[in-house]
Amino acid sequence: MNIENWIDPEIYVILFQGILLVVAASIFLSSNGTYLPKYNKLALILTAFLIVYLGFRPITSKYGLADTINYATFFHLAQTIGPEVLAYKDPGFMFVITSMLETTVSLFFTVCLALYLVPYVCAYKRFFDDKFGFAVIVMICSFGFFGYAVNGIRNGIAFSFVTLAFAQRKYIPMILFALIGLSFHKSVVLPIAAFCITLLYNKKSTYLNIWIASALLSMMFANVVAQFIPADFLGDDRLSTYMNANFQDQVNASFSYVGFRYDFLIYSAIPIIIGWKYLNGDGWSNVWYERIYNTYILCNSFWLFTAYVPYNNRFAFLSWFLYPILVTYPYIQNTDELDTKLKNVLGLSYLFMFLMWIKDFK
Repeated sequence: MNIENWIDPEIYVILFQGILLVVAASIFLSSNGTYLPKYNKLALILTAFLIVYLGFRPITSKYGLADTINYATFFHLAQTIGPEVLAYKDPGFMFVITSMLETTVSLFFTVCLALYLVPYVCAYKRFFDDKFGFAVIVMICSFGFFGYAVNGIRNGIAFSFVTLAFAQRKYIPMILFALIGLSFHKSVVLPIAAFCITLLYNKKSTYLNIWIASALLSMMFANVVAQFIPADFLGDDRLSTYMNANFQDQVNASFSYVGFRYDFLIYSAIPIIIGWKYLNGDGWSNVWYERIYNTYILCNSFWLFTAYVPYNNRFAFLSWFLYPILVTYPYIQNTDELDTKLKNVLGLSYLFMFLMWIKDFK
């Protein structure tokens, strides 16, 4: 039996969802007062399992595994013809794929999963200290986790290393991890640049006003404004293609109905509201969290002007990769025990992810 097709793809994806459902439900149904560090071991076990399980996934384009077959095809072509056939311009990703050509595509995917998940775990360990496990589980149960594990592989690894960069308190490791992220996907230049701006100016009210203005302008003129954004603005050919595309040419595109995405505007606003509430709470101050908050707002403001572009989720995730941190940290930073608010964060994260999966499952 071919190891690349050891299980029916439909059953495989359903099992993945079932595993996350069991994990999320077991925590949601736990008694309030459960010691949060208890979930660290569970998070590490789940992470290790997913690295292997998602690495050895079936090679298909169905059931949410759309780009898996494309990566596998290029990998096999590189094995047969040579690495010169690869068209990727990202040096970090090219280094990984050329280093793995003597192995199998499943091992290559497994290494990519390790590069995707391990930096996230390390970053969350720095963010959340001895309560990182719960936050990691929220991240795994969030919308977008699966997509960037199996489809947008380069983006996912880049997001992971950029998150690790943002977790650093010293500039040298911060710059190092940011450069590694850039070497896997150039689009992360946007959150990196936004974070650098917050190092110089970090007043949250200014950034919030920018987001509100962007939301209003995008609802009225986004389709016009998007035409003036340079197609190569983020230095990525694929994103440039999306900027030049239209919905009529992309009838099967995800996020592909015509009109402003009010549902995703609401989704984007949730961490902004949560963060604003807690940053303005009595005696609550955290410069690092405020920088992450303002970085998210700047990047999300850019997405608002691409709301009419097919596959605009690619632009949205330039801010949404910070989502689990922003919605979890305010509720976890002053407690060592599980409570209703934390259960709701996990439950709603999983529910939204599940509903989006059901919507696109085919």
